[in-house]
Amino acid sequence: MLVGLAVFSLAVAVAQVSAQTTTASTERCDFTRDLELGDEGEDVRCLQRHLNAKGFRITEVGGGSSGNETTQLRDLTKEAIVRWQIANNLPSTGYFGSMSRRVYEAEISPISSNTTTPPTTPLPSFPILPAPSASPSLIPGCAGTTGYSGMTGVPCGPGVPAVNASSPTPPPPAPTTVASAPNQDERKARSLIKKVRALLDDTEDDIESAADDGENVAVATRLAEKAEEKIIDSLYAFIDQDFTEALILAERANDYLDDVQEEVGGSQEDADEAINDADDAIDEAKDAIDEADDDRRDVDEAEDLLEEAEDKFDEAREAFDDEDYSEAKDLADEAKDLADEAVDAIGN
Repeated sequence: MLVGLAVFSLAVAVAQVSAQTTTASTERCDFTRDLELGDEGEDVRCLQRHLNAKGFRITEVGGGSSGNETTQLRDLTKEAIVRWQIANNLPSTGYFGSMSRRVYEAEISPISSNTTTPPTTPLPSFPILPAPSASPSLIPGCAGTTGYSGMTGVPCGPGVPAVNASSPTPPPPAPTTVASAPNQDERKARSLIKKVRALLDDTEDDIESAADDGENVAVATRLAEKAEEKIIDSLYAFIDQDFTEALILAERANDYLDDVQEEVGGSQEDADEAINDADDAIDEAKDAIDEADDDRRDVDEAEDLLEEAEDKFDEAREAFDDEDYSEAKDLADEAKDLADEAVDAIGN
């Protein structure tokens, strides 16, 4: 079953891992791909060594044990990954993706507690020079002279206007605040992240329903996990104010969820076809009820069922507009069934 999305708790968990002082491992794994059951390679062997070193042992003896790590990611390695993920407040899927790599990097990289204070540059000081010999017209100002005014301490030099000591010093101009336009990618990313998080909950229900119906949901579950990873990566990018990257990652998550719908919940095309079938069934039911009413046959029950069918049809259209194609298809199928029942309910 898909692990529920707890974005902010996961963000806090990763931050906590990152904030701890850790002991660096003797080996750093170079993960350039996601790892899952069935994968093989030296990166798998490196991951096994890390898990064994952290106490999440693959096995006590034989292949995968400490000192006997293998290049194959099999059930025992997946189980060790799950235990490690649980300990780090990650979705316990056994899938070692970008979110797991982020926590791995926090574990493998020691964080120095030493802090250094950057050197400060002293502000320049200007000596107060004695008043220069000048004509009375240059005092208390000093335009045309060099050095400082003896009465006001105003710097003097060529091009500096004279200062009247009897006049108050004008206040500095008020700072000008320039309002920046909201970032379009920020708005789009925020909206899409919110949408995908809601769709993830619906997707979990669709996968569970399909599994209850006996369908193979392995591919759908894997796609949903990828969507979950991407939307959490999108959130991290959003927190870092990299809104363009956040939007791209959220779009990828949304694409994965569309693929899930094609696996277990029906695609947009399936929902559209179901809505058209329901629309045709409702039109046929209306014609049949009108004809029966003209013949003075009992149509009360049929009209009630037809009204229910029309309500379901409207809900199906709303779900379709919200891009919840699985829900739209289910509602359209219900509308069609009610329309068919309405025809059967026409009395003699």
